[in-house]
Amino acid sequence: MVLAIQTGGGSTQDWVHTGAALGKRAYVAGQAGSYAYSSANFVVNQLWAVPLWFPAGRTAAEIWIPCRTNGAFNVRVGMYACTSDTNDYPGALLAAPAAIDWSVAGGASPAVRVASISVNLSSASKVYLAAVADGAAATYMIRNYAWDPCMGVDATTFLGGPQPSAWLAAFVYAALPDPYPAGAAITNTAPPAVAVYYAS
Repeated sequence: MVLAIQTGGGSTQDWVHTGAALGKRAYVAGQAGSYAYSSANFVVNQLWAVPLWFPAGRTAAEIWIPCRTNGAFNVRVGMYACTSDTNDYPGALLAAPAAIDWSVAGGASPAVRVASISVNLSSASKVYLAAVADGAAATYMIRNYAWDPCMGVDATTFLGGPQPSAWLAAFVYAALPDPYPAGAAITNTAPPAVAVYYAS
């Protein structure tokens, strides 16, 4: 099994794997309290933004995403800031590493693919981990039987309706846009499993 999910207390979401970053620990975006994963493929030209609380003073050095099966695809990941304290929407682009090669040349599968970044925030903030693919790249998604408290709820979802998990925007695959596209919708679809590793 490539991913070992640690079911620690509280809302901690830890992700340990046996690939290129052996022995490191990363923090999974989205879906606090949901630790199960399911096999799925990306839908082309859908740009995900999955929320994550970024602690003050830490330096994010890597974004992780699982490659379930190699294929002739490319996947881009990145990080967006929250627009403001009063506008809970992905805003400015904080990191946009090079595209990840999903083919055999890009690495073994199944394995966690790693994209290097360098982001340091002086105050604790909500950020969004982004992911988009140019085809049906095989990955793992977070199973959405638990809601994401970062996304909030309305009266319907609070009473037990479908729970929100992420923002989802239509976007023709390319370098990540800055800022995040306007007009995205909150979705309750299971988001891709993306995570951040903090070097310090």
